[in-house]
Amino acid sequence: MKIKLQLVAVTTLLFAQFAQDAAAQTRVRYGAGFTRTAANQAGSQRNVRSAINAGLGNTNSALDGSRTNTRIDRGALEVYGRYNESGKNVGSALGDWRRRRGNIGRNGRNETQIQHENRTRADFMMLIIRRNASGNNGEATPDTGYSCIRGNRERQPTFPHELGHNLSALHSHANNMARSSRNQLPRNMATLVGSAGRGYRDVANRYSNPNVRYRGATTGRLGNRENALRINRARVSRSRIR
Repeated sequence: MKIKLQLVAVTTLLFAQFAQDAAAQTRVRYGAGFTRTAANQAGSQRNVRSAINAGLGNTNSALDGSRTNTRIDRGALEVYGRYNESGKNVGSALGDWRRRRGNIGRNGRNETQIQHENRTRADFMMLIIRRNASGNNGEATPDTGYSCIRGNRERQPTFPHELGHNLSALHSHANNMARSSRNQLPRNMATLVGSAGRGYRDVANRYSNPNVRYRGATTGRLGNRENALRINRARVSRSRIR
């Protein structure tokens, strides 16, 4: 009887701990580098930093609105003025960024990228390159926590979209958001924070969640790439990616 009571007590304690962990908010640390050209096109390094802060605010707003129990904290933002981005599109620049060593060059603190990451304890690292680069507006690799966007996309849905990928979110093609005069939401991208620049008057600042509505439409279907659930399940591992 005593052993049975002890097992019940241990089970109850473990369940309580699991419930507490599930409800606890996870903080993910973000760091970024940007090129000299990106800073010049923005008018100054200060303008790039300000835009990144706005992008993080939009991302956290989407995370909160989607009930993900996840927040992004800003780490150090550094200029990588020696990176030769000539001929690079977003995808190839992301490839350089993922290698973390000599491809990018040293930043304004004379640090290698890996030193920058270690000093700031960044879980995710984003590179911002010139705004007229070819290719997609942004790309991300969820397995490593790296992303790259074109300059001038920090304040756009591109920013939370790519960080959503880092957090394990997917393109939610299967959703029931209708494109109508009332609700101009892109059917294929809306619930991963819709892509910018495609002629849509409105994009949902949410990650897909069947329990969350936006402008009269639910932002996801149960089981169909429910990104709020994916982020919740992956958030602890993503916060320890490095």
